[in-house]
Amino acid sequence: MSVSKKTSRWTEAGLLSEAQAQNIIAFEKKRGAGRLMKGLYGLGGFAVLMGVLAIVASNWQVIPPYTKLALHLLINSVLAYGIYIFERRSKTLARELSVFGLTGLTLTLIALTGQVFHLNGSIAAALVLWMGLCTPFALVYGRTYISLIPWLIGFVGAIFAGIGEYILPQLNDMDAVVVVVGVCALLPLAFIQAAGSFQNINRPALRKLLFCTGLAGSFIAANTACQIWYDGGLVESLTAQFMIAGVLAMAAAGVFLIRLPAARDVAQSPDNTRLFLWGGLAVSALPFIFPEVESGLLAAATFIAYWIFLGFMGQRTGRQSLVSISIAVIAIRIYVIYLELFGSMLQTGFGLVFSGLLLMGMVWGARQINKNMGMINLEGDDHE
Repeated sequence: MSVSKKTSRWTEAGLLSEAQAQNIIAFEKKRGAGRLMKGLYGLGGFAVLMGVLAIVASNWQVIPPYTKLALHLLINSVLAYGIYIFERRSKTLARELSVFGLTGLTLTLIALTGQVFHLNGSIAAALVLWMGLCTPFALVYGRTYISLIPWLIGFVGAIFAGIGEYILPQLNDMDAVVVVVGVCALLPLAFIQAAGSFQNINRPALRKLLFCTGLAGSFIAANTACQIWYDGGLVESLTAQFMIAGVLAMAAAGVFLIRLPAARDVAQSPDNTRLFLWGGLAVSALPFIFPEVESGLLAAATFIAYWIFLGFMGQRTGRQSLVSISIAVIAIRIYVIYLELFGSMLQTGFGLVFSGLLLMGMVWGARQINKNMGMINLEGDDHE
């Protein structure tokens, strides 16, 4: 919904005066006025970077190895110096594009160094080294999503690549699953902990990115755990020791969760953040508490229960879009249950007609529920 429509509704409800509504609209227009130009500058910088790479790539074979390395070091040094100058002169867009370019070219420099000196490193090793070099740099100079999102993608990728390369091959199946469980449970919490630790520093983009990444990690882990019930358990023959280890890992994550602060500007309250993460941990823990259970019905039940919980969180925090999405997802999942149970019926025309009518009826019902939910406040009482 646009800002003008929202302010119009608030004015009609007596929450804003006409002057306040006009001030809000003017502020939002001014705030977004430079977005187009910034986007075009960003695309231009990206095009220049890709053009330089294309020119170098087309003549790659004829350039001596040490010349390649020297030129690459020179480019990186120029970008690093440019970041320092742009930071002093408060040139935000130029600094962010330079940080983006330097983090990307650092990875290519690592690869080029390995090629020139014939090192036998792996992609995981390059990513881990890149993470160690660029993470402090990105945290100090990164201010907007232009530089922070690419860094975050590389950071998470380096973590999982390093685990896959150096840790999992040394473990048996049971221990490997425990490690994966621990990482998937604790990594989202670590991101939210980091967002909370930055709450006294003027880094809103970084705090919000870390916080949302933590919530997304919890969400992905919970939805993935629901599908484990389909696979006949986590491992074919799990011992009681492994089951205890899995539960203890979740319990340790829960103890850590109790101490989590929530960044004040990205969460309505620490209690809502903790409750959201507790729900994700509970759903993620169930397959490890019952590791040998295989049940499509149980998978569907936990999935629906989790999305009901998400709808409750949307209602609790006033995020009606989350309520609407939850109702739609639950309706679709119930329809999928019908397909799983009576799929053979779809081979006939009557089955298709019945399925279509059922889906339309469920969508209509979901819209009615969503409409009625919008008339209920957070305490559950009807508006007068």
